[in-house]
Amino acid sequence: MTRMDSDESFTIVQKDIIAGLGAAFEAVNERDDSDAVRVADRFRDEEVITNEAVTAVPWVYRCRHTGDFNGLFPTGRLLEVKGVSFVDRRGGELLLHRYVDWEGVIAQLGLSVSWRVPVTEEEYRRGGEPSNPPVA
Repeated sequence: MTRMDSDESFTIVQKDIIAGLGAAFEAVNERDDSDAVRVADRFRDEEVITNEAVTAVPWVYRCRHTGDFNGLFPTGRLLEVKGVSFVDRRGGELLLHRYVDWEGVIAQLGLSVSWRVPVTEEEYRRGGEPSNPPVA
């Protein structure tokens, strides 16, 4: 993959991040919106990860929480949302697969998440022990 192909992938991902996250998280930038999305530091000066058909672009999005996010009213907090996008050129049309570190976003918004092992109602009534415990 040439540097021009890498730059094209970065531009595609930048536009996708702003379009996809911009309603809840407004870009914080110095020059223009694309300045708010950058390739993750340790990958910036290296070739992107690719097999020529699919390109992985790790990114960081500097933004402010200005819109509704899963029922959470805007906090105005500055965030760095991290993720990776895959630019898939295998088919007839370009496909993007975006993965976001939502746990990191939630933590930066001052929230915490706790999960419990999912159990059925029957398992819960027996004391919460799953009927098929995980194998160690």
